[in-house]
Amino acid sequence: MEQSNHVDVLQLRALLHDLHAHRNDIMIRFRTLGSLWQPSFLRINKVTDSGVILADPQNDKPVILSNLDFVVQFEIDTAFKQFQPNNHYDVKSNLL
Repeated sequence: MEQSNHVDVLQLRALLHDLHAHRNDIMIRFRTLGSLWQPSFLRINKVTDSGVILADPQNDKPVILSNLDFVVQFEIDTAFKQFQPNNHYDVKSNLL
């Protein structure tokens, strides 16, 4: 079975909810529109209606992503469901 590296924002939001609820040990990093990749993997603290609040375990500072529509790519550090670790997934945004 061929695996797609493309997800939409709703799939990303569902993944974040699942990780937060069931596998809070799995961390994520992302790249937003016009920016470089987050330098480290982040722990999911809270998923909101439009975004997510993450924590950087290296310095325990919050990272707030107010709108998931700005995420263009993400990766996770451990396999979860159909998502593989260290694989870049492209996010199809409603903005583009």
